[in-house]
Amino acid sequence: MKNSLKKVLMSLALACTTASFALPTVKASAVTAAPNVTGIVANTYIGDAGRMVSSFQITVDDINKVSDLKASDFDITGNYNGIPLTLSSTVTPDYTDDGISLTTSGNIITMNVKPFKYQGAISFGGTTKNNFAVTCSKYSQLTFDASKVTKMTTRTVDNFTAGKFTGSNGITLQYRMYTSKKPGPQPLMVYLHGGGSDEVGTDNISQLTANRAAVSTIEDGRSNSVLSVQFPENYSYKIYSIPDQLKKMQDMFVTYKELIDSLVQTGKVDKDKIYLVGASSGGGGVFRFLMQYPDLFAGAIAISTKDTIGDYSQPEDIALPDFKEKLKGITNIPLWIVASKNDLICNSNESKYAYDALKSLGDTKVNLTLLSDEYMATLGLGGFLLHWAWVPVYNNYADTSVSNTGMMDWLFQQTKRTTPIAQIKGITANTYVGDAGRMVSSFEITVDDINKVKDIKASDFDITGNYDGYPLSPDGKLAQNNYTDDGIKLTITGNTIKMEVNPFKYFGGYITPGAVNCVKYPELSFDQSNITKVTTKTADDFASAKFTGSNGISLNYRLYTSKSTTPQPLVVWLHGGGEVGSDNDVNITANRGATTWIEAGKDTSVLSVQFPANYGWAIYKNPTELPLMEKYNDVQYELIQKLIESGKVDKNRIYLVGPSSGGGGTFRFLMQYPKLFAGAIAIAAKDTIGDYSQPEAVAVGDFMDKLKGITDIPLWIVHAENDPTCDSRTSKYAYEALQKLGDTKVKLTIYDDAFMNSQKLYGGLRHWSWVPVLKNTEMINWLFDQTKAPAQTGNNNGSTTTPQTGNNNGTTATTPQAGNNSTQTTQTATNSSSSSTLPKTGSVVDFSLMMLISSSLVALGFVLLRRKATN
Repeated sequence: MKNSLKKVLMSLALACTTASFALPTVKASAVTAAPNVTGIVANTYIGDAGRMVSSFQITVDDINKVSDLKASDFDITGNYNGIPLTLSSTVTPDYTDDGISLTTSGNIITMNVKPFKYQGAISFGGTTKNNFAVTCSKYSQLTFDASKVTKMTTRTVDNFTAGKFTGSNGITLQYRMYTSKKPGPQPLMVYLHGGGSDEVGTDNISQLTANRAAVSTIEDGRSNSVLSVQFPENYSYKIYSIPDQLKKMQDMFVTYKELIDSLVQTGKVDKDKIYLVGASSGGGGVFRFLMQYPDLFAGAIAISTKDTIGDYSQPEDIALPDFKEKLKGITNIPLWIVASKNDLICNSNESKYAYDALKSLGDTKVNLTLLSDEYMATLGLGGFLLHWAWVPVYNNYADTSVSNTGMMDWLFQQTKRTTPIAQIKGITANTYVGDAGRMVSSFEITVDDINKVKDIKASDFDITGNYDGYPLSPDGKLAQNNYTDDGIKLTITGNTIKMEVNPFKYFGGYITPGAVNCVKYPELSFDQSNITKVTTKTADDFASAKFTGSNGISLNYRLYTSKSTTPQPLVVWLHGGGEVGSDNDVNITANRGATTWIEAGKDTSVLSVQFPANYGWAIYKNPTELPLMEKYNDVQYELIQKLIESGKVDKNRIYLVGPSSGGGGTFRFLMQYPKLFAGAIAIAAKDTIGDYSQPEAVAVGDFMDKLKGITDIPLWIVHAENDPTCDSRTSKYAYEALQKLGDTKVKLTIYDDAFMNSQKLYGGLRHWSWVPVLKNTEMINWLFDQTKAPAQTGNNNGSTTTPQTGNNNGTTATTPQAGNNSTQTTQTATNSSSSSTLPKTGSVVDFSLMMLISSSLVALGFVLLRRKATN
C-alpha cells in the first residue's frame, strides 16, 4: 500500500511539476507573434494653449498578442501643459508623470494620458523641445508619434462646418461656422483670430485650434453660434500708415459683413445680438471692423490690441487727438478693452489710448482691464507670454474693479434693442437637496412692470454652467457636461415670471459657473450674485440653533422636529469632513444625509450638529484630537437628552448615521455611548478605530478589543471597495471584528467599481458611497425597524451584501445559513485598474490556480516521500 502511494505521489509530483514549468512556455509561444497596429486615434480638445491630447486609441490585429501590456511599458516625451515657457523664460519641461492608464475593448487599447500639447515643438533660447513621441518598451510596434496617428478627434471643433463665401467685391473668405442647435434667431459671436503662424493660413482650421476663443462659449453651455474667418496672412505693425494693407483689410471686412448679413437672413442669427471678439492682430481688427461698421455689433471685446488705430509711441497728449478722431463713430458700442500691462508683443498703450480717447468723447459703455504681471503669473504666464491676455477672457474672467460679471457673460448681456427696460425687483431660486448638494429647480423673477417683457418666451433664455452635479467623467477627470436642453418652462403671475428648469447644481460647476442669459431682454439675465432669496425644500424646515454642553463647548446644529404629538424616532446625522465650518447650512445641504429620512415619508426628527473643523487621519492615536471628538460627543449626547426630555423623541428609537469623517465618527460615538442608539449606518468610514494598514489578523485583533462594547447594536457598514479617500479595510475589519465577537446584528455592504460606475461615481467619487445608501429604501426601512423596546422588529441577522450593477437600491441581502450567526463575506470583483496587466478572460485565473495546485501537490509529495525515507 505504501509502495502504491509512493508511485501515485511521484506520478502526481512529476505531472504537476511538468505542468508548472510547461505552462509558461505554452503561454509564451502564444504571444510570440508581433502585434500589428491597424490604426491610432488621437482624442483632443482645445485648451488655453491650443490642441491638447487626452487619450489615444490604438487598434491592433489581435489583443491577445499584448495581453500582458501595462501602463508602465509606455513612456511619453515632448509632453507638457501647452504653456511653452516658464515664468523664468525657459522652455517648459516634460511631465515627470505621464498619467498613463490603459483599458481595452475588443482589439482597441485606450491609453488615457495627462493632457499635453499636441504637436508642441518649441525652440527658444538655444533649447529645442521636439513634438511628442510615445515609446513602448515591451512592444516596439506600439511606439508612435504624430506621423503615425491615422485619425484625430477634437471636441467641439469637430462640430464646426467649413465654408467659403465670396463677397460682392469678388473677395473670397474661408470660414468655420458653429450653428446653434436652438430654434429661432440666436446670438452670433464673430471671432477674429491672431496673427500667429499657427492661426493665419489656408487650412481653415487653425483659427479654431490655437486657443479657446471659438469653442469657449459653446463649451460653457451657451446657445450662440460662432463664426471665424481665416485670414491668409498677417498684417504689419502701424497698418494705419500703410494704405495698401489698410485697404486690403477694409475690403475683407466688406465681404465679412456680407457673410454675416447672409446668416441673419437665414433666421438663425439675432441681428441685435452679434458680438465681435479678437486678440492680438484680431484685437486690432476689432477696432477697424467697429470703425467700418459701427451699427453691426451689439458689443465687442478687444484683447492685446495690435496698433491699427494710431501711433501709441507718441506721448498721450499728442496721440489722443488722432485716436479721438478715428474712434468718434464707435462711442455707442459696449466695448471691453483688455491687455496685459507689460505686454512685450503689442504695447498696452494702444489699448490705454483707445480707452482714454473714447472716455473723453463721452463714451459710457467702454471698459478697460489692464492685467498685472502678478495676476498673469498666477496663470503661469510671464515674459513674452504676457501677450496671452486672452486666456482669462475666454475663461470668463471677472474684473471685479469693473464688474462682478465675467467678461463673456457681460458680452452676451449686450443688445441693440431699444425698447423699455424692465427693472428686476428680486430673484428667488427654488432648490432642493440632491445627491450632490443643492439643486435648483426653478427661479422666480419679479420685475417692476410685466408689460415691459410681456412677450417673453422660454426660448429667449439660455442657461450656462448647468449640469447634474457629478463633477467627474468616467475616466475620473474633472468634467462638467452642461445640459444641451435647459428644460425651461415659463408661467407669469402678476409681475413675477416663474422659470422652471431642468434641475442643476446650484449654482454651476467647478469648470463653468452658472448663469441665466436672456436673449431678448438682457436685463433678465442673472447669476448667483443677483439671487435675492434661496428656498430649499425640506432643509428650510430645520430650525437653526446653538447648544452649549456642560463642558463649556458650544456647537451649532440644525433640527427638524416631527409634527407628531407623541415621541418619534430621531436620526442623528454626522456630516462629512467637507461640511465643517460655521454656516450651519452645508451640514444639511451638501448631500441628502439630513433630508432623505423625511422625504422617504418617515415620521421622525433629524438632528445635525456642525463641527467647526475636521479631524486628522489615525485619530485613534492622536492625544489631542481624540479627546476633543469625545467632548463633542458629550455635547451631542446632552443635546439628545434634552430632546428626549422635551417629549418629542422616542428614547428607544434614536439612530446614528454618518459618511466619511462622519462614518468614522459613527463608530466612536457608538463606542462612547453604546446604550444610546437603537441602530446605526456607518458609510465610507474614516480610520477612527485602528490601524488598517497592519496585517489583517493584527488589525482585526485590535479592532475586536476596541469594538467589543457595541456588539449588541444593529449596525450596517457600507463602503466602496476602491474608495480612494477612506480605505475600505476600516469597514471590512470592523465587520470581521464584530463577527468574531459574536455580533449577530452587524451587516456589511461593499460596492464594487461596476456598481459605483452605474451611479456615475467615478474615480475620486468612489468615496461617495453615501449616495446610493441615502436612496436605498431597504436600508432606510431597516434602520427604522430597529428599536431598543422589548418587542423588536426587523431582521438583525449579521450578513454581508453584494450590490448588483444597475439595481438602484445597490444591495442584495445574503441569507445566513441555519445554525450560523453570520455568512461568509462575498467580495465582488475588484477594479481591474488595480492590476498592472490588461485582463485576458480565462488566462490569469486558470494559470494561477494550476500553479497553486501543482505547488501544493509537489510539496505534499516530497514531504510524504521524505517521511517514508525516514521511516
